[in-house]
Amino acid sequence: MQDWPVIVGKGDNNAGLVYVDNLADLMVLAAGTPKAAGQIYNAAEDNPTNWKQYTSDLARLAGIAPPRSVPRLGAWPVASAMETAWKWLGLKSRPHLTREALNLITANYDIPIRKARQELGYEPVVSYEEGMEQIGEYFRRLG
Repeated sequence: MQDWPVIVGKGDNNAGLVYVDNLADLMVLAAGTPKAAGQIYNAAEDNPTNWKQYTSDLARLAGIAPPRSVPRLGAWPVASAMETAWKWLGLKSRPHLTREALNLITANYDIPIRKARQELGYEPVVSYEEGMEQIGEYFRRLG
């Protein structure tokens, strides 16, 4: 039985993804625009992909079972127990599940890119679908 990946809750919250090539493009645009000095710009896809879709797509590309859902109320004490066990055992590695990871994957990241579009002319070049295709190619190369 495949235990990973899992979704905490319904997984219907926006994951706030950005493909690395799009992030790099935004950084280059900002670096080359004098009025961008001291400004803050958000980088995100122009696609409200949720955690369930993202993890399901990754599982499909990796050839593993789609994610199953676990309730957040059940995951929270498990994460807390893991953090405590890691601390007591003096383990230097990161626990498999942490409360901060739960906060990360259960929050809604609706990240506006309007300012980057207006001030820098930023447009994400690599779509979600193209990015997933590139990730799939990477997985195939790994075997």
